[in-house]
Amino acid sequence: LESMSSQVNEDEELAVTSNRRDRRKRETRDRIMKAARSLFAEQGYDGTKLTDICEKADIAHQTFFNHFPGKRDLMSELARVGIDNLVASVEAAQCKGDSTRERLQLFFEGFTRAALALGPKSREFMAVGIRATQEIHDEAQSRRVHDAFGALVQQGLDEGDVTRRYELSTLVELVVGTHYVLMSDWTLQPDLDVEKRARQISALLGDAIEKRPDESD
Repeated sequence: LESMSSQVNEDEELAVTSNRRDRRKRETRDRIMKAARSLFAEQGYDGTKLTDICEKADIAHQTFFNHFPGKRDLMSELARVGIDNLVASVEAAQCKGDSTRERLQLFFEGFTRAALALGPKSREFMAVGIRATQEIHDEAQSRRVHDAFGALVQQGLDEGDVTRRYELSTLVELVVGTHYVLMSDWTLQPDLDVEKRARQISALLGDAIEKRPDESD
């Protein structure tokens, strides 16, 4: 019994040590990503060196490579986080808005403001992020985006303020595609007033998918 008790204690100590080690790894990884996101938005992806990231994250150079093979791999992970933020933005707009038109406005204007607030190089950061997302080509992540927008449009259908003249999938593709076009235009057009364009696009989408007065239920 004493031997069994000793073994149990050793196993518990190993589990605690392992959990502590895993937590430290996650904290370091998160610190690296936070530092990189800040630097990429402040001074650009190309203008940021690994040494800059290590210095800001307060880690040794070798520690970086314990978590990421290189800067491109780090950017790919940030792109995945960007998808998480996109989905969260759609879900937040869905919860806060009283109508589909208002939810679209909340999403497009809120997401654009958040992107601009990242830093002076946010447009370049977004461009690199879009390329990284395309390189990842993660079907599951793409499905998450479509499902989030799909839930927003479906809510409008359920509440009766979205047209039923078109299939749900068509309406969702319209909204998703418009968002990606907005982000792409912003990265390609330095002089684009992206906040103004976001307001116009959300209004246009609201008009396009709104239920018509003469439309039957």
